[in-house]
Formats: sequence, structure tokens, C-alpha cells
Amino acid sequence: MGAAGFALRVTVRRPGHSRLIAGIAGAVVCVAATSCASGPADGSGGGAPPITILTHGADNDNGDIFIAPEGGGYANGPEILTNAGQVVWFHPLPDGETATDFRTQTYLGQPVLTWFQGGNGPGGTDEIYNDRYQPVAAVKAAPGQVLDHAGEIFAWQHDPEAIGGGEYTFFDDESGGMLLSHSRVVTVRLDLQTHVATLVRSDNQPEGLVAGAMGNAQTTRNGDLFVGWGALPYISEFSPSGKLLFNAELPNGLLTYRAYRLPWHPGV
Repeated sequence: MGAAGFALRVTVRRPGHSRLIAGIAGAVVCVAATSCASGPADGSGGGAPPITILTHGADNDNGDIFIAPEGGGYANGPEILTNAGQVVWFHPLPDGETATDFRTQTYLGQPVLTWFQGGNGPGGTDEIYNDRYQPVAAVKAAPGQVLDHAGEIFAWQHDPEAIGGGEYTFFDDESGGMLLSHSRVVTVRLDLQTHVATLVRSDNQPEGLVAGAMGNAQTTRNGDLFVGWGALPYISEFSPSGKLLFNAELPNGLLTYRAYRLPWHPGV
């Protein structure tokens, strides 16, 4: 949460008291004393957009599916699903607000849920919820600073992720329409001495479609590749050999900025 070189000042909400945590390393990120999210957080899944499983599989221990759907006439918000498509938790947001980059992280040594939440204008908050789906903190950027610039590194390829051994995955939208007729995820090996990038593998969008924007690729803990197709309403999982293990479709007109598959064990 927050970029390197930022100072964070966060008010943590706990029953009966709050704890102020401050770090000083340059610019200042302002305090949010309460979560900026609203709406029920009881895990009922009411109002969550449905998901259709097109390819059943990936019955492994990679965890649940984390998306933040928006559009399509449904409520926007962070959502957790099983790989069978069952809703574990959905948090509808107020009208006009969206969530991005919904995932698990660790905060103060405890497992938490995090996402960036904002509206149509500039600014927003990084939301932090505990494993009982309760808000514990929110982080805001100081004036003139932006917390979320993911996906703006390259013209069309983005979301570079280091996976070890000099290899990286990139989400390749191909939305420029100059090379391929479909989006894909590429794995490349970079030689920093010769400045040569070697293509290791390419995993294509299963329906042969082009994502106009967004998208990401996550290498899971067993080596599978889990892909959120951004502006396309699909999420997929590929084996290390490139076999399609799982493919699912969201309702037409709905998108998710990122998609992840992560272990999650809610508290009681």
C-alpha cells in the first residue's frame, strides 16, 4: 500500500480504540480515520453479478478468485468467488464508485483484503478490510500524488510481473491492431547484459478476442497462469504447458481491472 518513498499515516480502527501508525520517508500520505467504503459487508453475495463457467478445471490449491466487476447494469464492487463460480463475498459500492486491484495482502502481520476505490474524478482511497470483512483502515494520497498508476508503463503491453530466473510475464492487449488479432499473455526472458528479450511462451485469449484496455496475468503458487482479460468479460487459468484449465465469462458489458486467484481463510 503506497509507493516507496511515501510516508504513510494511517488510523487503524479497532473495537474500543484506534492506533496511529506513522512513517516518514519523504512526501506525506494523508490519514483516513474510517473506511470510505459503504454498503453491506456480510458476505451474502446479494446483487453480485453472475459468472458462467465455460471450462471447468483447475481444481487445485491456488485459492479463490478475486475480481472487482463494474458495469453491465450490476452493482460495482470487490467480489470473491470459488472456482466453481459460487460467491464467497461481495461488497457493493455506492453508485458512481468502482474498485480496482482487489487482492489479499498482509497488514500489521494479519491477512487483509485490499482494493483501490474511487469515482469518476481524481483521487480515491486504498481500502483495507480484515478477515472478518470489517474495515480497519483507508489510505489517501497527499495533494499532487497518485496511488494507482498500474498499467501505464507501456503503450500496449503492461502489468509486468517478475517470476524469477530472469523471466517476466506481460499482459499484451494488442488493442493497437497492428500485429495480432487477439489479446494474449507473453512470458519473456530478459538478458540484461545483451539487452535481448526471448519469448518463452504465449497464452492467447481463448475466444480470440481483443481487450481494449486493462488486464493482468498472475503466476500462481503452483506455476499456473491466472489471467484477467480486462475490458473483456473473461477470466482464465492456464497450466505451465499452456493448457487451458479454467475459463469463465461475466455478463456482457461487465469488466474487471484485475483478477487474481489467492488463498483466503476468513475469520470467524
